[in-house]
Amino acid sequence: MYEDFTQEPKDERAQKKRKARACEAETDRKPVRDAPRGMPLWRKIALGITFAFAAFSVLILVAVINSSDDYSPQEQIKYSDFYKKDGEIYALVVGTGYFAIPDADAASFRVLDFGSGYRSNVAADKNAVYCGNIAMSELEPARTKAVAFGYVSDGQVSYFCDGEAVPNDALGAFKLTYQTLAHIFWDAPKPQSYIYKFKRMDAADLRQIAGVYYAAQGSRAFYKGEVLPSADAASLRRIEGSDGRASGVYAADGANVYFKNLRLDARDNGGHYDLFRQWLSYFLWDAKSGDVFANDLKFDPAAAPYAPLNRQLAHSNHLLFASPGGIYYFDENDGKQKRAADNPFTGEVCALSGSVFQSGERIYFLERADVWGGGRSTRRLVARKSGLFALELPHEWRRVGGVHGGLYGWVYSNGGRFFYFDDLGSSQLIDRCIYEIRDLDLVEILLQKSSLGTSKIREMIKSGGLEAVDGELLFEIKTRVEF
Repeated sequence: MYEDFTQEPKDERAQKKRKARACEAETDRKPVRDAPRGMPLWRKIALGITFAFAAFSVLILVAVINSSDDYSPQEQIKYSDFYKKDGEIYALVVGTGYFAIPDADAASFRVLDFGSGYRSNVAADKNAVYCGNIAMSELEPARTKAVAFGYVSDGQVSYFCDGEAVPNDALGAFKLTYQTLAHIFWDAPKPQSYIYKFKRMDAADLRQIAGVYYAAQGSRAFYKGEVLPSADAASLRRIEGSDGRASGVYAADGANVYFKNLRLDARDNGGHYDLFRQWLSYFLWDAKSGDVFANDLKFDPAAAPYAPLNRQLAHSNHLLFASPGGIYYFDENDGKQKRAADNPFTGEVCALSGSVFQSGERIYFLERADVWGGGRSTRRLVARKSGLFALELPHEWRRVGGVHGGLYGWVYSNGGRFFYFDDLGSSQLIDRCIYEIRDLDLVEILLQKSSLGTSKIREMIKSGGLEAVDGELLFEIKTRVEF
C-alpha cells in the first residue's frame, strides 16, 4: 500500500482544531478597534440643524416662486394705481403688488386726478377716500378733491398721500416670512411689505406751488404735508442746476434754502447752484459761496470754499469736492463728511472730461471698483471704492473731438499719441477711464458723426485697439455698503 498524503494524521487535525478554538476565544476577549463607532451627539445635532435649515430654505424658495400676485390687472382706472376686476377694486402698491380694497364700491369709485402726468394713488367712493388700499378717515368722499400734487381736501379736512411707497415698519422680517408662507399655503391674506404713507394736515384751502409735493395755505408752505419753517409760499421755487433741471428736493424762496421740509444753514444766492446725485443722496453746491450740502448736511465751513471735482459717477463711486484744505467726500453709510487726502493740485483745475482733470503739467483721473462678498449663491456688494490717479506726459494735451458728440467721451492727443477719455463708465461695462488708441484707424471711427454704439467701443477694447492706461495712485476711498 502507498501512503495517502492528502489526509492529515488525526493527532495533527485535533491539534489544529484546539488552536482555532483558542484564537476565537481570544478574539472575543479583545476590544473591537476597527468597527465604526456611534455618531457623537453634537454631530447629530449639527446634522439635524443643517437638514432643518435646508428644508426651510426649500420651503422659502417654493414660497417665493409661488408668491406671484393672485390678481393680474385687466382694467386700469384712468392713469392711476387702481384696477378693476370682476366688480372688485384693487390698488397697486409699488414694491409689493396688488391688494384688494374689500369695502370699495365699484359703482361709485373714482380716481382723484392731480393732472400733469401725475399717476394718482388716491381715489374715493361713496364710503371713503383711499390712499392706495388704505382709507383715510374723516374725509367726506363726495366733497373731496385733489388740490395739489398728493394733497386732497373736502374743504375742512385735508390730507397728504405720498406717491412713493416705503417699507412697512410694522412688518419685520420674521413676521413677513411667516405671513407670506401663511398666504401661500393656508390662503391667509397677503402681507403688505410696502405702504403709501399719509398725513392729516392742519390746513384747508390748499393750493399747488413750486412743484410735486409742494403746497401752500395762505403764506404757509408745505412739503409732503410738513411745514417749511419761515418759508414765503408766494416766492418759493424749486432750485435749478446749471443744466436747467429743477430739483425735486431743494427749494428756495429768495431768502432761505430748503431740503425737503428742512431749512438749511444757507441764504438763497438767486440761482447760482449745481445739483448732483450720489446713489441715494442728493447734493447742492452753491457756486457763489462754495458751500456744499449732502442732503441736509452742510460740509464743514472751515474748509470752504469747495469745488466739485466730478459731477457724475461714471468712473467714481463717490462725488469728490476739492478745497484748499484737501479732498472731501460724503460717506452714505454713516451720513458724515470725510476727508480723503491732501489737495494734490498745483494750480487751477480744468476738466478735460467727466472723470479726467488737468492741473499744471499733470492730468488726474478717477477709477472705481466694487467689492463683493459672500459665496456663489449669496454674492452681494459689501463696499465701494474710488481712486484718484495721476499721469504726466511730456507734451501738451489737445482735444481732438467728441465721441458720439461728447456723450461717450473725448479723444485727446499728446505729441504723436492719441487717447480716449471715457465717460460711459461701468454701467456700460467700460471699467477703465483712459485708453491709448493703439490702432490709429480707430481715431476716425471714434470721431465719425454717424451713430457709434457702445458695443463697438467694447469691441475696440477687447481687440486691443484701445489699451487701458495706468497711472500713479494718489489716494483711495473705500466705504461699506449696508442694505
